[in-house]
Amino acid sequence: MTRGKLGGILRMILTVHGDIPAGETFMFSVGGATKEIDDSIRDISFVLNIPGEYILEFEQKPKKRYHKVISTLFFIITMLIQGVFHIFFMDISSEWYKRVQPYRIKGRMKVNMTENQMISLSCSEARYNDFGRWIKPKCVVSESNEVDIIYLNNGNDFKDKYLIYIKRLISVAGVGITLFVCLLVNSLKANIISASIVLSICLIFTVIVSMVLIISQYKKMIKLYNDFCDHFITDKD
Repeated sequence: MTRGKLGGILRMILTVHGDIPAGETFMFSVGGATKEIDDSIRDISFVLNIPGEYILEFEQKPKKRYHKVISTLFFIITMLIQGVFHIFFMDISSEWYKRVQPYRIKGRMKVNMTENQMISLSCSEARYNDFGRWIKPKCVVSESNEVDIIYLNNGNDFKDKYLIYIKRLISVAGVGITLFVCLLVNSLKANIISASIVLSICLIFTVIVSMVLIISQYKKMIKLYNDFCDHFITDKD
């Protein structure tokens, strides 16, 4: 038993280690105190002065949403650089929906504190299966404590992942359009008719394909979101 005294008051330390997906943040609350675990902080500690049973609550925070105007301006300024980056790393997959995390996790567990204790919590991501459904994320606790899990609707992630894909598509298309326009201008100046025709066709084709993908993937996003909401149930694991 490792317990310490400070000013005559008995102290017990509850340490929580979180193995959570990259880019996520979890809030933990116990004894009136709240702390967060994220990519940079994996271990947190709570000081509890009175032995007994406590309720440890945790919740996955929604992703931070940046200001639309600032985000849009940043994208416009860096669009061509991003496009070159995506082309170089072949980051042009249209399966953006497989990255959607439609659930957020909220849970609570009883902790009997009679001495210092450490709890490890491991949470996985949701997975998209071959049947067009998302398998719920799982939470595993290293101790024998029972954990009550509630899954919250995180439907905004459909739009977020779609917009990430669209920005990637537009940036890649922007590189192609810029290249074709520059070559087209030079071919027109040089009066090379055949090259001008080919480049015009490539330019129009790039614009049309981009518009078709933007519209078709938007319809896909709406359908996936509606299907998810139809099957979503806020239940315990």
